[in-house]
Amino acid sequence: PGSHGPPTQQPRFPQNLRPSGRGGSKAILRDGLVASEKKRRTGPITITIQAVDPKRLPRDLLYLADPSETLVELYLTRGHGLAAFQGDKVLGVLVWLDTRPGTREIVNLAVRPEEQNKGIGRALLEAALREAREANVLSIELGTGNSSIGQLALYQKCGFRIVGVDPDFFLRHYSEPIFENGIRCRDMVRLRCDLEG
Repeated sequence: PGSHGPPTQQPRFPQNLRPSGRGGSKAILRDGLVASEKKRRTGPITITIQAVDPKRLPRDLLYLADPSETLVELYLTRGHGLAAFQGDKVLGVLVWLDTRPGTREIVNLAVRPEEQNKGIGRALLEAALREAREANVLSIELGTGNSSIGQLALYQKCGFRIVGVDPDFFLRHYSEPIFENGIRCRDMVRLRCDLEG
């Protein structure tokens, strides 16, 4: 887990993206790691992570992680959202659902392509894990495509373990083929992070 700097002054947000009022956290990012004491050659990237009404999250970002407009709109009606801001700009988003007692599922995690590999996805994931622990959630689950090599690595580095595979999930639920890293996305890889202990 990364270290976090002192609280920051709240950034201004675009009219359509106001934080939901719950607390935020600040992270300084370098080379994919959350670290307040390290600086990049061009200076630190400072982001603020805030809870946001998921219906107000930028759809272009959500569709990066899930191209199905129908599924995105469905889970936004009962989900909870986090957004990573740099000033007014939303750099990344995360949406989770409370699925059953003591369990949450992360259903969307996306970072703007030009901001990827800077630790923003990891910071969002760590914020979601921290918030879940504070809420006494026992485990967080998620699913990702068999072709999502970088995401699979990130999730495992953050404590998630592979618990199953749903063969042909993406063939059954998406009308258009999805390719990532030169691999056809067919199967959903299911992961879980147990938070107790």
